[in-house]
Amino acid sequence: MTPPAGSGLARVHFNALQAERSVASADGSIVVSGAVLEPLDKTLLLEFVKETRAQIIRLLALPVDEKNIPISLRAIKSDGGSGRCRIHIRVQRNAGVALHVETIEKMSREQLVKALCAGMLRYVLAVETNSVGEPPHDFPVWFSQGVAALLDVVRLQENVDGIAALGDVNHDQGHFDATWRLQWYTRKFNHRSRQQEHFDATWRRWSQGELPPAFTLVENFSPYASADVTLAAQLVAWLIEDTDTKGERISTLLKMLQQQAWSAKGVAQGMGVATLAELDWAWDMWLLNRRWLVLTPRVATPELVSRVQDVLRLFPGSPDIPLDALPFRNMPYDVRILVAYRQEPWAVSLIDTKILQFQRLGSGRSDVFRAMVDDYVLFLQALRRNESQERLNALWTQAEERRKELGVRN
Repeated sequence: MTPPAGSGLARVHFNALQAERSVASADGSIVVSGAVLEPLDKTLLLEFVKETRAQIIRLLALPVDEKNIPISLRAIKSDGGSGRCRIHIRVQRNAGVALHVETIEKMSREQLVKALCAGMLRYVLAVETNSVGEPPHDFPVWFSQGVAALLDVVRLQENVDGIAALGDVNHDQGHFDATWRLQWYTRKFNHRSRQQEHFDATWRRWSQGELPPAFTLVENFSPYASADVTLAAQLVAWLIEDTDTKGERISTLLKMLQQQAWSAKGVAQGMGVATLAELDWAWDMWLLNRRWLVLTPRVATPELVSRVQDVLRLFPGSPDIPLDALPFRNMPYDVRILVAYRQEPWAVSLIDTKILQFQRLGSGRSDVFRAMVDDYVLFLQALRRNESQERLNALWTQAEERRKELGVRN
């Protein structure tokens, strides 16, 4: 388009209109605008919003098609103040989700994902309740925080050299510079690599008795989930994980919020349990079962290394050990104590159990971690075959050296 001839004022108005021009997706369901954004920034943000919207719908199994959640993102000038990015969310059933972003150059990807998730959930509720504006009830803030931590948003395949070659673009005017673009669009926004780390952090707090019962954790204004994004992520994973029907859990939670505010009792009903005590038990069982899952293939975290020590320990009176088999002093024992009892039927059975536990623990882990686990398995198999003490000592020493080395690495 050619700028108008004539006065400088006409040119100023023309330039302002050009800067304000929006960028829309092919189906028109996503629009990005704002004079503080360069055309490249608008296009990249459009792709990011599109991908994130699809990821949220898939993760939560929302009962809606992508194009049926219209989203508009408008970058506006800050009114001053702290200089931090603020995202204002507005929802209308007939218009979709509107995000007004102040000081967008300070916006983090996680901040945008949280806002998108909160807005999309509100919009779905507004549609389900036939609300003109905001729905009467909403998901907790920590729920959106947890979703943002769980998301596995793929890297946008942009031309890194092309972006970097742009250099600084009107940075004094509030536009993004090339450094900002690079950290936003070329780093892989992949929280899957941190899933094991997040679970381990929650497991550690739970196993050490630092967390209250589940019915306290899932309250609307839970101080625990609100202050700890890793805990919020695990609570969301638990609440939306369907064992049978895809999306049934989230649909139940949506129906609950159509009728009442978010509460622990409502969550219990959504989880299919009758009491808050049963809700707490379901959370405990989920943590115990998830502890054995390979959440991040080929990664060995410090918590996994400490889990090896748990498998090595023996406690008199545990289900696999007769009550009178081992003395109760000097507890806990490690598996080497079984050398003295390897002819006993209970000891043979326990050795087989430990072998299976180690093989399960090593499945899907890093090569170094599996090598350590294999060394312990070799020790137990040698013990099962009644090999010499010298051979057993050599295998044990090798396994322990690998474990200590791996512990230092992590």
